[in-house]
Amino acid sequence: MGTSTVVRALAMAAAGCLLAVPSGARAAGRQITINSVSGIRTLKARELRELRRQLEELEKTRFERAQTFGEHFERAKALCAEAEAKMNANPSDDEGAELAVAGCKGELNWLAENETRRSQFLVRRRQLGDLLIDVCERLGVSLSDPALQGVTVLMKSAGEEFERGEMRRALELFDQCDRTLEARIAEELRRLLEQVRGLMESKSWDKALELLSSARAVAPTDAELLKLLDEVRRHAVTTLRVSAWMDGKEVPALAHIDGEWEVMPLVRDVRKGEKVTLRVVTARGMESYGAATAYYSCDWFGEQSFKVELKPVEGPRARRPWKVTFAGGKVAEMEMSFIRPGNFEMGRERGEQSGDQRHPVELRHGYWLGRHEVTQGQWLALMEKNPSFRQGSPELPVENVSWEDAMLFCRKLTNQERLAGRLPEDYIYTLPSEAQWEYACRAGSTGPFSFGDDELVMTLYGNVSGTEDGYAALAPVGKFRPNAWGLHDMHGNVSEWCRDFYGTYVGGVKQVEPTGPEDAEALRVHRGGSWLGGLGAARSYARDFATPSFHDETIGFRVALVRVPRPTAASAK
Repeated sequence: MGTSTVVRALAMAAAGCLLAVPSGARAAGRQITINSVSGIRTLKARELRELRRQLEELEKTRFERAQTFGEHFERAKALCAEAEAKMNANPSDDEGAELAVAGCKGELNWLAENETRRSQFLVRRRQLGDLLIDVCERLGVSLSDPALQGVTVLMKSAGEEFERGEMRRALELFDQCDRTLEARIAEELRRLLEQVRGLMESKSWDKALELLSSARAVAPTDAELLKLLDEVRRHAVTTLRVSAWMDGKEVPALAHIDGEWEVMPLVRDVRKGEKVTLRVVTARGMESYGAATAYYSCDWFGEQSFKVELKPVEGPRARRPWKVTFAGGKVAEMEMSFIRPGNFEMGRERGEQSGDQRHPVELRHGYWLGRHEVTQGQWLALMEKNPSFRQGSPELPVENVSWEDAMLFCRKLTNQERLAGRLPEDYIYTLPSEAQWEYACRAGSTGPFSFGDDELVMTLYGNVSGTEDGYAALAPVGKFRPNAWGLHDMHGNVSEWCRDFYGTYVGGVKQVEPTGPEDAEALRVHRGGSWLGGLGAARSYARDFATPSFHDETIGFRVALVRVPRPTAASAK
């Protein structure tokens, strides 16, 4: 139990919470007069029961029982027992019982008053011990120094007073220790500062800095020391200071250095001649700003300040479509629809399959999703080699790509757009999560398909096996009707990789921004069915899976654009 709990228990026991209402006492604004002997004895019995309860509560705590504290507590218990015995004697010894109760209260008062002092004593003793060690190590003073020996003698005397229960006197001796030690530190500091001035005259800046740094550990606020330290640092230390600016004003930002994010302005001591690379990012309000990379060759002493200018990037805006233009021109444009956040029921309508039970899902953040599957023309513009089995038109969806291939495409696209200044630092291209994919595929619908439950209508909306859709195999993207949110080919053509590991759903339990299990088998999800599959595989809730390296002529993907949390100095470590 903590010190505060002990103090409360002691205070309750000693501060009058023991009910003693003498004859003629006032309570609740009216006069109470108890004249009968039996009434007075009843009140005394209640008082003793409350006193016993307080002692039992205190005994459960872990307050200091050694030496004097234990003696006072045991004496309080003995006096309480004595009062009970005298109350029960026949004839009773009322006067003796009252004296015993008063003595018990006095002991508890002593414990309550000195429990706080005991805690102060222990803290002060530890602080003084640490300071003595620092003085010896930092200032090169031996414990045999007469002043320090005087401090250790005073500390020993304080300990003896503590054991005798003289708490106030023990703390007064620690005050003397403080004054003695402060005087000795001041004396040693004057000697050290004179030595530093001599080193400064001889331009021995490194040695002067070493001495001042040691002295500062024991005298952190000394004005003269700080003044000399500032002067020495200008000749011995290389300090880099970098701030982020935008439109002529300094702005909050983060700098990535040595594998960590630090809040700007960055102030860093470095080795003279060291080369430093900073990655600076920021975002303010609805307007996004790109990252800037700055390089510094630190060939100076003292502090030098630099500004990093951040320029606006016309990044994606919520509720507006987004477009990526590849080197292939219009045929390689990737149009993306903004998908608003919302709630939906994910999974099968009746949970016919054990792993796919319907359950509520909440997507709290909007995202962008490609209106079409990634085409062979887009893949070639970024990856240079077309892996597809069925080639012939740049508008055909790319297939025969593994999950790993698709994620590599997304990473390369993210890096390309950032370097070109077209994508803010806190956005990435990636695969949609399984929940994001199904939410976008349903587009507000609740049936097996985004267009309802009439399977005959599939010929208008998707390229699947068994329908008269006019295509024997792959179809160019966008040849079928889009769903209500403007997304084409969510049913059929090629099955599409999702970001998640494959795992069973938790039926009936609401999920918020789910991203699949973290410890599932090494299987990744793909959704939507393909030109080779039937209607069942093309349903909005239908799922399939494969290993991340698996590739097939029926599997492709579409790209999502999501905003990731901007790193902070704490969270990015």
